[in-house]
Amino acid sequence: MKTRVFRGRALSLSNGGMGMFASAELRLGDQMAIEFTPPYSLPLLRLEARICNRTGYSYGAEFIAESIRQRREVTQFCQHLSSLVASSMA
Repeated sequence: MKTRVFRGRALSLSNGGMGMFASAELRLGDQMAIEFTPPYSLPLLRLEARICNRTGYSYGAEFIAESIRQRREVTQFCQHLSSLVASSMA
């Protein structure tokens, strides 16, 4: 298997997956690794995901959490981003 790296933009994020835009040709069922670089120096978060829907270059990806630790990291990441959004709106 070849490894290809694509840049994308998250459109929505939840504990179970994310909506994203990526200039890549992905098919339903494709598996990928998604890396997040959280703001303010949290460690890099790398998650396995599966493409579950597509419209043009907008994709829905379901996280494949391989461990309880990964599920906890996703939850913490979502909470961190939510608190950043809330503080910027205050």
